[in-house]
Amino acid sequence: MKRAIKRILTIITVIITLLCIFKTSTIKASSDLDYINLYEVVVDPRNDGTLDISIHLNWEVLDSTSEGPLEWVKIGIPNKYVDEIEAATNNISKIKYYSDNGSYIRIDFSKKYHANEVVDFAFKFHISRMYKLNDDSCYYDYNPGWFEEIKIKKAIVKWKTDNVNYINTYDYISDGYYVYEKTDLDYGECIKVKANYAKESFTGLSEKMQYSNSWRTTKDIIIIAVVILIIIAIIVGICVAAKVSTDPYMENRGFCGPHYYFFHSRHRYYSAGVDKTGKKLVNPDMVMHSTGSGGHSSCACACACACAGGGRAGCSRKDFYNTNIQTIRIRKILNGELNKLK
Repeated sequence: MKRAIKRILTIITVIITLLCIFKTSTIKASSDLDYINLYEVVVDPRNDGTLDISIHLNWEVLDSTSEGPLEWVKIGIPNKYVDEIEAATNNISKIKYYSDNGSYIRIDFSKKYHANEVVDFAFKFHISRMYKLNDDSCYYDYNPGWFEEIKIKKAIVKWKTDNVNYINTYDYISDGYYVYEKTDLDYGECIKVKANYAKESFTGLSEKMQYSNSWRTTKDIIIIAVVILIIIAIIVGICVAAKVSTDPYMENRGFCGPHYYFFHSRHRYYSAGVDKTGKKLVNPDMVMHSTGSGGHSSCACACACACAGGGRAGCSRKDFYNTNIQTIRIRKILNGELNKLK
């Protein structure tokens, strides 16, 4: 039984390791594939406290050999409560919300871009649940940036000046916007913007509509539940296989121990060597059990902060993050472990 348990633990370890590999999303390439010459964000609050955000990027391709040409990008946004997603340049063929361990907007280009080519594109969207409320004010904490694998030559953030009581950082005011500029942003660097308003500046503010960084959709939750059920089914199957292949000596080895049984089945007790008085049991009684079971599962989620960052196009398609696992190899590993239990 100990050998069976060790095999089960080995298989569980393999499964967990594979899941971790699938979730790897921060592995850097050996060299930069792209460079952002300009990253511009413009924020316009609406009367209800929601935000209209426009983003303009001048994106240069440095390497189209290692991972192929640039075909699409994903740009991070604060949460999933986004609508009115629109392209603002005609070089975008498709644009949509994209959930991938965070909230993003995926942009597909109308052509492929190779090394030394530049794509200048822009888009806009409307986003809710961005403000926080206290006794007498409404405030925002917005952090654009967070490009984990790409450096930025110049970043510009513009925030509408109307009714602002306080904003933490800006260089100058132009055309009704507070403007902040920063150059040479490193990998993963962001700009922290804090803006404060009187509650009276907006209408219809609600505590239920305060900031949320939620990004999982109903589809995501269903997929996670299915994966958990599959893992549970595998573990139960391994346990059944281990019980069926138990050594007869181990079944009646002369020691009292825990009683193991399965639902609605006739089985001998595994500890049937002696009874509770110490008398040896030559032919232990068969027992019938009809039981139910219950359990709890938990899901620990690690949400990457990607308030306005982006990822290289073609990541999942070209295995940029090394997440492609050969299913044949996985099957051989699991089958090998199961065969050892027989």
